[in-house]
Amino acid sequence: QNIVGLSERQLLPIQHKFGMLFQHAALFDSLTVAGNVAFALRRERGITAAEISRRVGEALEVVDLSGIESKKPSELSGGMRKRVGLARALASNPEYMLYDEPTTGLDPVTSNQIDALIADITAKLSATSIVVTHDMFSVYTIVHTVAMMHEGRIYFTGTPTAFRASEDPVIRGFIERFGK
Repeated sequence: QNIVGLSERQLLPIQHKFGMLFQHAALFDSLTVAGNVAFALRRERGITAAEISRRVGEALEVVDLSGIESKKPSELSGGMRKRVGLARALASNPEYMLYDEPTTGLDPVTSNQIDALIADITAKLSATSIVVTHDMFSVYTIVHTVAMMHEGRIYFTGTPTAFRASEDPVIRGFIERFGK
């Protein structure tokens, strides 16, 4: 769908199709976990407070964080903040999920948990997920198609297996730099 030239108001129905997990979760420090997850829902018209509360609870349950609604982001670990950001993205029931470096700054165990969560959510939602990452372990475990950008253009598109097996020097250099 061409969105060039659309007004902000015309873009709203399109924006509602997308959920976004930001690299550093982008939580509002002044809001509770529930407030952060409900943030986008409050902009939608016709959603009651009860419906918002229900959707917040469901989203937190999906990311295994039920019961922390009243906590502030400063009280959470990095992995928990990342999952709250994911719950916020999921609360609007998106058709498309965008993940910006979802495992950056996380320890290997938490990174694996986030990867598993992304794979699980993608399967359950039947949503299209786009993951921007340099984490090759994530690439090999959660994606179906790799699209590698180089010098501002898509340089490679294919399966993770084909990507990993490529003898192309640009791809080999990327893999060697960011992990086997």
